[in-house]
Amino acid sequence: MVKKIAKYPEVADMMPKNLTRSTSELNPLPNILIIGHLLRLDEVNEECFKYSLETVRRTMPLLLNTLITTAYELMTMYANGSSIKKITAKNIQMLIYFKQSFTQGLWMKEDPHLQLPHFNDTVIKKLRKRRVDLKL
Repeated sequence: MVKKIAKYPEVADMMPKNLTRSTSELNPLPNILIIGHLLRLDEVNEECFKYSLETVRRTMPLLLNTLITTAYELMTMYANGSSIKKITAKNIQMLIYFKQSFTQGLWMKEDPHLQLPHFNDTVIKKLRKRRVDLKL
């Protein structure tokens, strides 16, 4: 599954290239499961990942809520001059987009219609073409 994930250009920067002291003790499984979930890979749903994936799906929204709240607090503290960490609105916006993408099980730039059953790129293209034809 790691090799399949590594082929996606969007993911290239997320995977550690070298084993260093800071990365040697990291568990890559949650990262791989999150990326596999967002890319909708079938391998993520295999029995060996079932418990881990369920744990990630259950805890991620809570963790992201905490991260967004902390980012808001840091942004306010920076505005008041009591923090040196600058968090911009764009940082918070990206966290919100990521939370939405994770909840929907889609990559951040994918069409939201893909979360609907039986929808794929071909169906979406046909619907868009049909919508353009109706406007003319």
